[in-house]
Amino acid sequence: VGKGQTFDTGGYCIKGGDGMDAMKMDMGGAAATFYAACAIARLKLKIRLTVITPLAQNAISSEAYLPGDIIRTRSGRTVEVGNTDAEGRLVLVDALDVAKDLKPDIIVDAATLTGAQMVALGTDIGAVYGDDRLAKTLMKIGEESDENFWQMPLYKPYNEMLKTPIADVKNVGGRAAGSITAALFLSGWVPDKVRWLHLDIAGPAVFTDKVPYGKGLARGFGVKAITAFAEKISR
Repeated sequence: VGKGQTFDTGGYCIKGGDGMDAMKMDMGGAAATFYAACAIARLKLKIRLTVITPLAQNAISSEAYLPGDIIRTRSGRTVEVGNTDAEGRLVLVDALDVAKDLKPDIIVDAATLTGAQMVALGTDIGAVYGDDRLAKTLMKIGEESDENFWQMPLYKPYNEMLKTPIADVKNVGGRAAGSITAALFLSGWVPDKVRWLHLDIAGPAVFTDKVPYGKGLARGFGVKAITAFAEKISR
């Protein structure tokens, strides 16, 4: 599952002008999963693979959603909008709900999800959450493929930050632990028996100079690691 925000202004909780042009790369998760799938197909790996890339644009309009809105998701769960710039997780949960219906053994989602990921790990390292064994496998693969990941905790007491009296859950939990609370939010749509990895790649996918063809351009972060991960679990 790959987050595909084709552009993200922040909506009515609008971003500042500095760096907004980079938000054309807010579809980095969708791009990574799509091109990893292309590589997996060419390698003819013995694996059942479905790719889901929810696509949207977050902008201001007369029909745009607002802070304080209550949204009913595909699963029926309701979400209070605390910040319109936390939109990626809203499209992701519907995609995760679609993935659940396909009865997978493993779900991997990739998303340029939070600025908090970059604050915690910088622009060279992606955050990985979820199944401990799978996360360790991905971290080892990442070292070998020059796409480094570090496992972050799904610290369940922080679910308290997402509570609201007027919906099942709120889409933001405040400034503290923003990458963790975003991952906890997503986890509410993942079945307990499904092994899951969430890759928050906001820093390395968007804000990086590690490309040979021009400063500030996307590097396709995640393609190599996801492909190698699929190859590993297919054996």
